[in-house]
Amino acid sequence: FGIFGATWFGWGLINFRRSPAARWACLWVGLAACASSLELWDFEPWADLLDSHALWHLATVPLSYLIWKVYAMDAVQLLETKSKHAYL
Repeated sequence: FGIFGATWFGWGLINFRRSPAARWACLWVGLAACASSLELWDFEPWADLLDSHALWHLATVPLSYLIWKVYAMDAVQLLETKSKHAYL
């Protein structure tokens, strides 16, 4: 996670007021850190079915959608900004 998460969080903090994507990026970093802790927090499987590793895999599904949303929102914002300043 390390430098990748720190970079996204830094970008999110710098652009927090200007970009909705930055707010979602900060949320993604926080949730990804929580999900990563499932890899470290090992516990016995419940009913021989659900353990911390399985929960980590389950947590990556919404995280994948969330980071895609950040990319998409940022791309749309960049295209809108570019089109506003195209003739300046």
